Amino acid sequence: TVYGVVIAARSYSTEFRSGTIKILMVRPITRNQLTTAKLCATVTNVTFVYVVVSLLTFFTSLKYQGDNTLTLFSFNAGAFTLAPAGMMVFYIMLLDYLTIISWVLFSFAVSTLSKHLVTGIVSYLFLPLIGTILHLIGLDVIDISTNMSWSPFLGGNEGPTPTYGNFFITLVFWTIYVIGSTVLTYYVVNKRDLA
Repeated sequence: TVYGVVIAARSYSTEFRSGTIKILMVRPITRNQLTTAKLCATVTNVTFVYVVVSLLTFFTSLKYQGDNTLTLFSFNAGAFTLAPAGMMVFYIMLLDYLTIISWVLFSFAVSTLSKHLVTGIVSYLFLPLIGTILHLIGLDVIDISTNMSWSPFLGGNEGPTPTYGNFFITLVFWTIYVIGSTVLTYYVVNKRDLA
């Protein structure tokens, strides 16, 4: 996740800080095309690294899968069923990938909006600390780090479900944080003065 956050944070912020964004804007492309290209390049880079690491993990798990052991699976901490352990490994990797991509998109947005590399990285490192405080006072439903991971709701493999937690509420807040910040990035890049 840290690799993805750093790559995402560097994508636009270094262009604005070094002034090379002006050179890029001389090219016959729109700002939306540039933002989309940077976002796609970042997601592709992170996806490639994640797939390589996941394949190594998956093949290692096949060695230890054994006799088709069953694992308890739950949806929204309520509907329980038994699933093959090998399927759960794949499922956990998919949920981890969604968490990583969520943080990558958010870091891309924060660093682009602030024009600083450090802001995108620091947001990933310190927002979970703020989330701990929100959890202690019972407001973890609005915590961004809680809403970036769906594992507590889809499988129960990352600790307890947050207080007042619900998959559908998390989906709404995830949309606000991740999709909203990405849309805001497009808007601000289009309106921002390059000087």
